[in-house]
Amino acid sequence: GICEWKNNTCTFKPCKEHPDEKTCANDGLCTWGNDCEVKYCRRYGEQGSCDQDGACMWLNDTCVDKNCGEFEVCRCHKDGDCFWDKGTCKASKFGQCPTLDLVLVVDGSGSMSQSFGIHPHGFYGLMEMLKTWTQTLSLSGVAAGGSPSLDGKVRVGFVQFSGIPTNVLPNGNVDAAQTTPAQTGASGRLTGSKIELDSELEWQEANYMQGGTYIASALNTAADMFKSSPADGRKKVLVVFTDGKIQDAEKLTTARGRLEVAGVVTFGVVVRRFLAHTQTDLDAEETLRPITSDPHVDHYLNLMLSEIPDALDGLCD
Repeated sequence: GICEWKNNTCTFKPCKEHPDEKTCANDGLCTWGNDCEVKYCRRYGEQGSCDQDGACMWLNDTCVDKNCGEFEVCRCHKDGDCFWDKGTCKASKFGQCPTLDLVLVVDGSGSMSQSFGIHPHGFYGLMEMLKTWTQTLSLSGVAAGGSPSLDGKVRVGFVQFSGIPTNVLPNGNVDAAQTTPAQTGASGRLTGSKIELDSELEWQEANYMQGGTYIASALNTAADMFKSSPADGRKKVLVVFTDGKIQDAEKLTTARGRLEVAGVVTFGVVVRRFLAHTQTDLDAEETLRPITSDPHVDHYLNLMLSEIPDALDGLCD
């Protein structure tokens, strides 16, 4: 049940008062499973038991998920999941990552509001997942507009895409692609600041577009972001997430060309709702695959939402 008897009063169990994934994620104590539940590490109320669990760490008098980036050099060397590199403790799973500029292009179409596996709302579920995942990266710490360096760390940018088909061209094609640059955080730029990234993601969640699946404008926005990426050895990676058929596939030649010229490696992820593949998923693959880098077969995946974090962890493999 969602209630418990405590101090002669019937109250909600911790986190059970949150009716949906969005409000659940806004509570630092909680995470979304089959419903809103207490985060794994928050079950430990004192440091001794917290430190004994290899998935957790004690930080600011609270037991939280382990983040190698918070460790000083001695603690880093003692932890097998972490390694020390260029003055920073990093997660071993990202040990092969070069200095990286990463842009995540997220589908804000109306169909993303449907349930996806255990997630009752696909868009909010994906955004919260990306927010959690980016916190595990070795971010550069440099705010948007700052001078990046070859330090083996990461900057991240976000673009949401959608569109409303209001302008039908004479040839029957639709000029509808729109993007939503955030009005806070990094304001649609690459950043290595955790605070800016969190702010940007929260803004995007609050400004879910809910239109059609039009991406041309978003790819051009991403190409503009990469203009701030120096041609000095930084790796440039773009990842597109969509759940459906891209509706302006015939208009992507220019944007793809700009990304290729800039040396951007493009990956695509079809986010599917069910364990079994549906025709909707296959249609999405057909239009997403040509956007990805060659060879296409090595640069796109068809995944359930819950499988995405593990796939992203292997980005640098």
